Amino acid sequence: MQHDFTEFWDVHFKGIAPAGYELRSQLPERWVRFHSLPNSRRYADDAHDYEILLKRANTLASDCLGDGRECWLAASWYDGAHRREKKRWKRDVQAPFDLQPAFKWKLDPDDDEEPQRTVFAGSCAWQPGAYDNLITQIADNTHSHIVLVSQSTGTIFAPYDGGTDLILPSSDAVDAFKGKYATWLSGHAEGL
Repeated sequence: MQHDFTEFWDVHFKGIAPAGYELRSQLPERWVRFHSLPNSRRYADDAHDYEILLKRANTLASDCLGDGRECWLAASWYDGAHRREKKRWKRDVQAPFDLQPAFKWKLDPDDDEEPQRTVFAGSCAWQPGAYDNLITQIADNTHSHIVLVSQSTGTIFAPYDGGTDLILPSSDAVDAFKGKYATWLSGHAEGL
């Protein structure tokens, strides 16, 4: 039986890997990046930094996904990863959110050297604060390739170590978010 997330992904994002960097490159007109910390600092140094980081992440996710709204939580896993890493990933990501295998992907399907990835996904409801542990682990670069996707709009919240990439429904929505959260944007010419 095909995972419901697979059907959803094929309708909205067929041919694009569910990873922030891949979505950014394939959907540039719908993409915007916000930094987690002032002055575009990448990593938190203390409790105050984590407070800022989580406030920004929760604010952006609530604004783009909607509090209490149904989402997909999708996480990609390298099939050839070390056993210790896989055990930690299962404990921190797969088990708490009851993620099930959905589909496999490779950035270059013709490259036999590239490791295959498996996407695990599960349905959830966005609630501010409910994902703080996961967001913190992503910010600390403990885990990556994790996205939350609105089931109603297809909006994507993709945290990474340094900030959050959003894939919004339109370029108008991107402009609105850029205006609303202008102080969280990068000064980089390409928005990185």
